Amino acid sequence: MNNQVKKVIDIARQSFHEHDEKDMKINYILSKKGDTLSPFYLCIASSKLDPDEIRCITLSEDKNVAYQNVPDWDFNIDDYLLSDLEDGYQIEYIPLEEHYNIWCAVKEWKDDIQHQDGLYSYLDHCKKSGITPEVISLLGLENVDIMNLYQERNGNYKIIGETKVGDKSVVIAHNPKAPSPFVTWRTTPSRIKGFDIGHYHSRFKDAYEDYKKRCNEMMEDHLNIQYRKIKPKNKEHVR
Repeated sequence: MNNQVKKVIDIARQSFHEHDEKDMKINYILSKKGDTLSPFYLCIASSKLDPDEIRCITLSEDKNVAYQNVPDWDFNIDDYLLSDLEDGYQIEYIPLEEHYNIWCAVKEWKDDIQHQDGLYSYLDHCKKSGITPEVISLLGLENVDIMNLYQERNGNYKIIGETKVGDKSVVIAHNPKAPSPFVTWRTTPSRIKGFDIGHYHSRFKDAYEDYKKRCNEMMEDHLNIQYRKIKPKNKEHVR
C-alpha cells in the first residue's frame, strides 16, 4: 500500500467521524488517473454492524471530498466494482475479507454478470496480486474458487498454456485474428516483470515445438542453478 492510498484511507476515516458513522469499514478503494471528469479516488465502505449500510466516498484531483449514501437495493458487485473497473478504474486496496465477499458474489451471479471486461480486470488483479483459492482459504470460511472464470490475456492474445519452474514461467498464447496467431513468451508466475521476448508463429505445431524448447531450456537453467547450490564443496587434503 503506497502513501497516497494511506492518505485516502485517513480521509475516509475522517469522513466517517464527521458523519458520526464510526463503525464503517473500507471495502475497497479504486483510482482513475488522468480523467478530470471522474473522481481521482473512489472508496466504498459499509457498516460493521449492518452491511446494508453502504457509503461511497470520492476524492477529486483538486482534493474535494464527496460523501454519499448508497441504497442497499442498488448496490451489487457487477454494477459498482466491475462496472468501474470496466470504465478504467484500477484497484488500489481490497482487504482479503472483502475479496472473499466478492468471490462469493461472483460465484453466485456468474451467469448474470454483464461487465465481463470488468470481471477480467478484477481476476487479472487477483492473479497478479497472489489472491488465490489457497490464500482465500486462510480465512477459515467456506471454500470458494472463481479463478476458473479467468482467461488470462496479454494484449489481444489469450494465454492457452503455461509451464512453471521455480520463479520462472513460459506461456503459449493464441489470437486467431493476428497475422501470427500463436506466440510464446518468457515470464514469471506472478507476471510481475511482464512478458519478455515473444516468438511468433503462424502454425500451432511450430509454436508448440518452440514452447517445448523454451520450457526445456527453462528447466535446464533451473537444474544448473540447483546443481551449483547443492554440489558439495571439495575438501582440501592436508598432508
